[in-house]
Amino acid sequence: MSRQEGLAVVQRHRELLEPLSAKGFHVHGSLALGGYHHGISDIDLVVELEHGLTGEERELVTQAHRRAGPLLSAAYLVDRKDSEQSHPTWTHGWQGDRRVSLITRAELHEAYPSLWPEIPDVPGVVVAEVIRAWRREPPWTYLRTEYVDLALTSLARAHLTLGSGRLTSKDDAVGHLPQLVSARLATQVADRRQGGDAPRHNRISRAATAWWTVRQLLRGLSAKDQPESERT
Repeated sequence: MSRQEGLAVVQRHRELLEPLSAKGFHVHGSLALGGYHHGISDIDLVVELEHGLTGEERELVTQAHRRAGPLLSAAYLVDRKDSEQSHPTWTHGWQGDRRVSLITRAELHEAYPSLWPEIPDVPGVVVAEVIRAWRREPPWTYLRTEYVDLALTSLARAHLTLGSGRLTSKDDAVGHLPQLVSARLATQVADRRQGGDAPRHNRISRAATAWWTVRQLLRGLSAKDQPESERT
């Protein structure tokens, strides 16, 4: 039932955006590949358009996202070929332009193999994209709980993908966190993933701890991804 509830959110969003005459609504992430928890997991979406959004259409999209809530994250693209091109994106209350990452494209290939091309060297791609996404985030990013969870699970997924050679779920990543971070931090992430109440904490102290932990994991991930001949 949980997945059906998530798909219902996508359907309502699609109905609200009917004036865009979009070419396709492509779901990725846990809703498409498994491990979705309604009301907790993001609903990840790529909307393919015939043309770039006009100012009026951007306002329509903004209003639709307000109705859907912050967990609906969507990119709106015209040309899918250039993986470095930025596209209008709405996620967690943020609106701006950013690229559709190669991790997202790999997920889209798994969900729609006839529509989205295969991404070669998935482990190398995942590691490179995770490092690119988190290496420059300042400590105050982690004042927001959702970014603590997102960063840590992204890094755990990268570690698992290096070992397995395939994309892994966020649930698997959460289960792997005790091998990478403190028991306290891993338990907090796992509890939130299950919808539990977050324990009281000092936001500044937690942000500093999360930032330091992410920096250490990034260093370890970079070292693991290097060929043995390049390691010192």
